[in-house]
Amino acid sequence: MLHFLKRWKLNRLLKTVKRYQVIRENGDKKCVHLEIKALWALANYYKNTLLTNSKFPLARLYLFEYLRAAAALNDKQAQYHCALMRFEEGKFYAAWNASNYRRAVHEKLRQEAFDDAFAFLEVAIKNNSFEAKRCQGLAYIHGWGVEKDAAKGFECILDSINMENAWARATKIIEKLHLNSPEFFKALTQYKAKT
Repeated sequence: MLHFLKRWKLNRLLKTVKRYQVIRENGDKKCVHLEIKALWALANYYKNTLLTNSKFPLARLYLFEYLRAAAALNDKQAQYHCALMRFEEGKFYAAWNASNYRRAVHEKLRQEAFDDAFAFLEVAIKNNSFEAKRCQGLAYIHGWGVEKDAAKGFECILDSINMENAWARATKIIEKLHLNSPEFFKALTQYKAKT
């Protein structure tokens, strides 16, 4: 019975998304935000309900693809979350590539995931996502798909704090990112001197 209810709810969400997609494709751009909202509802349903259900083995792929669909409609939150998922995948393949079981395909998958993640971040940053800018900074600091460049990473994070206009919370943000280091605070003072 529980499986039937989950399938019913999934079908209802799919019909809602399809309805808004048809409206958008017929030229009515006013419903784009409703389509994005419906895509998020569908992605969250996969994440919260179906991701751990053995009857839905491809739930993670569906989750990503519905977020990608919202990202294609220029939703900066979806772009940011797609980047996070692709970074996660890239880090997995980077670790696997360092194991004894590595193959040439793992390096290719690692690079594709990181390239995709940066592409999503770039679009989200153009849409003024301070979270994406912060994530880009972390990627440079940790070397996720790029050469480690702490100075560039620190600058991205400080730019994100500036974008968010969150200087009052800057220390909490820095603590949350685990960047309590003398190098970062030196970069912070240099950044504040420039602005």
